[in-house]
Amino acid sequence: MPKNQLNKDELVCHILKLKHEIDEEPKTVWQKEKDLAHKYLNRVLDRIQEYRY
Repeated sequence: MPKNQLNKDELVCHILKLKHEIDEEPKTVWQKEKDLAHKYLNRVLDRIQEYRY
């Protein structure tokens, strides 16, 4: 497990990559599941934006 610090920009970048991976899921994944995942990742991004560097 890494013990380095993770800054705000790196965390946002990782979350945005996850959002991109959701869009790349095959058609067998229901759109509502994708929408729900996006909804909660957006909430995480909103929460991160509340913090300063």
